[in-house]
Amino acid sequence: MSSPDLAGLILPRLDDSTAALSERLSSQGLEPKRELGHYTSRLLALCAYASFDDGAEEGTIDVMLEITRRADSFSVAMGIYRESGRIIEEIRPIEVSGEFTLPVSARVMDEFDAMIDRAYDLIVSEITGNPEGRSGAH
Repeated sequence: MSSPDLAGLILPRLDDSTAALSERLSSQGLEPKRELGHYTSRLLALCAYASFDDGAEEGTIDVMLEITRRADSFSVAMGIYRESGRIIEEIRPIEVSGEFTLPVSARVMDEFDAMIDRAYDLIVSEITGNPEGRSGAH
């Protein structure tokens, strides 16, 4: 599967998922600016992300997933990070055998949504500057 095909499977759902996160944050009076992006490289079949700019000294909050092509499979890593590199939330890579199909992308993005839900309180604490619930991972 080519990178444009991967982008076509992932980017619309990434947009929907992170727009929902923006709406949820907005309902609490938090208004970080959301910006979507993606790129490919020699090593990455696709890196897709949403950056939330809350004006913090550490930079944006980046919700990201990276798809790496292997010989006959794909590996999907995802996490939430500060632009400074500090890890807010990260999950184990998802290994995908064979082709990266529409059902596979739906499963990956369901896991992406679940990660956002699990990390929501951490994201809020990052934006509000409230250290309660803040990740200590590096």
